Amino acid sequence: MNAQQLQHLYWRAGFGPRPQEVAAGLSPSKALRQLLHEARAYAPIPSSALAAFSDPLGAVMAVPPGAPTPPPAGGMAAGPAAAPPAPASSAQPGTLRPAAAPDLAPPLSAVEALRPRSALAMRRQGLPQLRRAALTPEQRKQQNAGIRDAFVGMSTAWMDLMATSPGQLREKMALFWHGHFACRTRRPDDSLALLNTIREKALGKFPDLLLA
Repeated sequence: MNAQQLQHLYWRAGFGPRPQEVAAGLSPSKALRQLLHEARAYAPIPSSALAAFSDPLGAVMAVPPGAPTPPPAGGMAAGPAAAPPAPASSAQPGTLRPAAAPDLAPPLSAVEALRPRSALAMRRQGLPQLRRAALTPEQRKQQNAGIRDAFVGMSTAWMDLMATSPGQLREKMALFWHGHFACRTRRPDDSLALLNTIREKALGKFPDLLLA
């Protein structure tokens, strides 16, 4: 296999050859085995890729208009920052009064661990989730900017893997399937979970990817 053929292989199965791969002068079978071997390892893009996401209003978790507001998890507020119970005499009709905070916050599920930090704080403190319809134009602008920053952080983390990861075949196939399973969502945590699912199943059987 000459250098031109080797470069063609790495461009088709990845994002271009590294200098050491061209210099190695591998045979077609060895080059293919190397690509497959390096693509076997899988590691999800961590939720820290959304670290730039800032939504102090918690509105990215907003429920659609008309839907009931979910009750606090376990009916209790968690963490030392939770508000104390409001006196009965000062409570207004229809207001929520969080209960006393327990010593330890409940453990997070795998899905919850992917959610942005601000949304986690809202959930763990037992606070009701805001409705987007109730936000002011300035608050919506702030929310949109936070969501945009989160998507930029996630995309940058993935492009970094495309450029530096030895598992080029996995990322190339994930990019291919990413165009087939295109879903629009305003929630960065859902988008990150979808992307990681595609990356994990990209080299497996199509039914497994379809049903994941």
